[in-house]
Amino acid sequence: MSISFDAEEIIHSLKQTINYVEVYDIVKKHFERPRQLLEMLAQEITEDIHESDARIRSVDIHIKKLNPPIANFLGSVGVSYSKAFTP
Repeated sequence: MSISFDAEEIIHSLKQTINYVEVYDIVKKHFERPRQLLEMLAQEITEDIHESDARIRSVDIHIKKLNPPIANFLGSVGVSYSKAFTP
């Protein structure tokens, strides 16, 4: 996952940057509830991350399912989702 945001000055404290503990908590909360589609999960996580901090201008997220429920399939499936937000 990558996040871009607007920084108004040189960053010297956590209040001036993205709190990745909060981002982790958002992601963890979403993974506690099953979804039918990885795309839906990626979109919901992206929206909630943006809502957590108005300075966020874009989110790129990559989710991989290691053991998908596909008969006779050995491997993983994944989705990448990117969204830019306007100020």
